[in-house]
Amino acid sequence: MANVKYTKVVRLIERRLKHGDYTLGGLPGEERLASEAGVSRMTVRRALDHLEGEGILNQQTNGRRTVNWDRLGPQSMVRVAFLAPAYDSTLINNLRVATSRAVDECGGMLRPIDYVHWDDPVVLDVFEAFDGVFLVPQADKIPDRVMKSLAGQSHRVVVLDSDMSEFGVPSICCFPYVFIQRMLDKLAELGHTQIDCFNTQPQTNMIQKRIWQWELWHSTHQTTGELINEPVEAYQNAADHAYEVMSKRLASGYKPKAMICLTEHAALGAYAALYDHGLKVGEDVSLMSIGEGAGGQFLRPSLYSLQAPDPKPYVRYAYNWMAQKDRSQQWNGPLLMQPPEPLFFEGTSIGPFVTD
Repeated sequence: MANVKYTKVVRLIERRLKHGDYTLGGLPGEERLASEAGVSRMTVRRALDHLEGEGILNQQTNGRRTVNWDRLGPQSMVRVAFLAPAYDSTLINNLRVATSRAVDECGGMLRPIDYVHWDDPVVLDVFEAFDGVFLVPQADKIPDRVMKSLAGQSHRVVVLDSDMSEFGVPSICCFPYVFIQRMLDKLAELGHTQIDCFNTQPQTNMIQKRIWQWELWHSTHQTTGELINEPVEAYQNAADHAYEVMSKRLASGYKPKAMICLTEHAALGAYAALYDHGLKVGEDVSLMSIGEGAGGQFLRPSLYSLQAPDPKPYVRYAYNWMAQKDRSQQWNGPLLMQPPEPLFFEGTSIGPFVTD
């Protein structure tokens, strides 16, 4: 292509298409493109005509141009969305990076998209517009209309960091809730018979199942423990809230001996509160946590935590389903994909039971 003025607009549109920028909402009008590119509408029109000639754009009978996504690469471009709540989360960020790398290795395109609540129009729009969706659910109850789209598998949606397999939804769970019992077993081996449970995350179905596992373990082992479950409001900092909750409990006379934190942010807040009240983690109190990559291994003493496996093998399996041309093809394989054995970072935040 000759180095003429309209080629700048062609390159701009091609870059955007390869990143999935116009998957939702479609191609903007000539006037807006001209304003964004700093050129005239005539130049934009020439660029659009060129892309239409290349087969990348199609012109409909109403004059509107649509994208022929299959012409963007040497092979059919599979467009995948990573749909997640619009709040900051270390775990979600790590999942986004791992999913992006796996999809890229498979030759697809991943587009991160945020949603604020389940009635956000973007949720169903994403289901309709993309070839497949990796969905991170938020804590609120999923409306029936969204559940219908998920359970029917008419849209290729795979859930991350949650288990919705009971509803027929393929799910990837990096931290199986049953591993809570393995964490409790470790503390019991050190002589602890009173093991508390601490949570400040919003009450997702995965958090609730972790709590049930903690309760079940105590029931079968005839041990004791206190549940401190004070979920933070959505879009608030769980670590800050954990510090405030634990500080108040310690100031009122709470004396933990061993504790499992259901998220790493809860552990970080508890760490600071225990330190400020003169208690030494690993000596006075044994602390374990789900490890979400929030930096617990850099604490001193380092946080003994359950680590996430590399999710890429599960993501690749899900991607292959999303990439199938036959949209009537149902999921073939286990609905719940999770590691068979726990992987621990053996930090120094736990120790043997010490009597007063």
